[in-house]
Amino acid sequence: GGGGGGGGGGVFKVPLRNAMRAASREGLDVVQVGTDRASQLPVCRVTSASRYVYEQQRRRKRDKKVTQRKDKEIRFGVLIDQHDLDTKLRRVVHFLGRRHRVQLTVTFRHRGFDESAGLALLDDVLLRVREALAPATLDA
Repeated sequence: GGGGGGGGGGVFKVPLRNAMRAASREGLDVVQVGTDRASQLPVCRVTSASRYVYEQQRRRKRDKKVTQRKDKEIRFGVLIDQHDLDTKLRRVVHFLGRRHRVQLTVTFRHRGFDESAGLALLDDVLLRVREALAPATLDA
């Protein structure tokens, strides 16, 4: 545990009846938060049930966010049109803003293109992403 709330003390064993009485006096609830591994007895906390549920949801949401931070791949065809390129650039900037790693892939589906066409496209993409992520400069 840890965070938030106030007044809470240490961990100690009390009969459920006493815990219920104390919780009732404080306007709180007795919430089962787990099971003791050794004794297999329920482990409870005197707290607000709604607050406990809220904290659990926040914790799950936070943990989910951490695990979702992963590599993203954005694919560009050598002959991509301007509108599609703009859309993909917005996705790249969005992912980078969320601290994902982004891999850019250029696909050559048509004959007659050499590496230089793909490299030129990547150079353009990198330049535009840098511009999008650069701190805004104010013209006063």
